[in-house]
Amino acid sequence: MHWPDPLQMQRALHSNGAMLARSNFQYFEVPESINFTAIESFRERTFVHPLLFVPQRLANFAVTRTTARPGDAASLTHVKAVLTGTFLSEIKMSRESLRELWLSARKGSRSTHVLFVCALNFASCRRLVRYATLSDWMWTCAYAMRHPFRMYRVLRLFKEKKTEESFLTHHTQRRQAESKNALPIKHASAGARESL
Repeated sequence: MHWPDPLQMQRALHSNGAMLARSNFQYFEVPESINFTAIESFRERTFVHPLLFVPQRLANFAVTRTTARPGDAASLTHVKAVLTGTFLSEIKMSRESLRELWLSARKGSRSTHVLFVCALNFASCRRLVRYATLSDWMWTCAYAMRHPFRMYRVLRLFKEKKTEESFLTHHTQRRQAESKNALPIKHASAGARESL
């Protein structure tokens, strides 16, 4: 699995909290202040790519009765916006990909406000608003009017959690530099694969 994957823009590709990884774990440390729901997304930005993912089950999981994930909507919006903003600051996406990003944000539990928050807080994301429709603007304005304190808190979190933004920026830049300098990957022989 190669860097970057568009799915890594707002979440993790892998449930890495439940993975057995062969690597030096000191590189996987994430800031203690981050929202619990974002740990896997933040940690995945620290992984050197490409990833060799072996989907072998090593354990069985029980049904979760309760969750430790906080339901704070402002914090979740901030996390998605920081993940998206740091990703788009380093990865130049095509116009078609940016349009698809808006289409995706309009589906299901609408999250177009996250893209506006990105554009507001990351200079490199200002281009996002070009692809917003009148409906997107109206929905986001209505959302902000319905939840003024939540939106205020999202903007405050950008000032309070600079460490998290710096962490993601640093690791996103490293992943991007690695991908530019990566040599073409040759397929390993059967014997080499077995030794892995």
